[in-house]
Amino acid sequence: MGLESLLRNIITPNAQMETGYRVFRIELKDGDVMDGRLISEDKDAFILRRPNTTDLRVDRNSVIRSRFTRTSMMPEGSLEALKPEEVTDLFSYLKTLK
Repeated sequence: MGLESLLRNIITPNAQMETGYRVFRIELKDGDVMDGRLISEDKDAFILRRPNTTDLRVDRNSVIRSRFTRTSMMPEGSLEALKPEEVTDLFSYLKTLK
């Protein structure tokens, strides 16, 4: 991925997303809503991965609705908190990844 693509994906993460990076939302019968990355699903349950916690198994019989959202897992405005030299360092590092 070129520098321009990296920059575009970080500045506007919701503009173009690959399926694996979209938020999966589960709405439960008790009114709770859970967002995460869909790891797997079968006839009985969904497995969601959420930040800083173990994977979560959600029984299908407790679900009202499940769907992918049009939102990326990467938040908008990620670069705003960084100093210019930190942005430069970040892009230098990202360009080394394959």
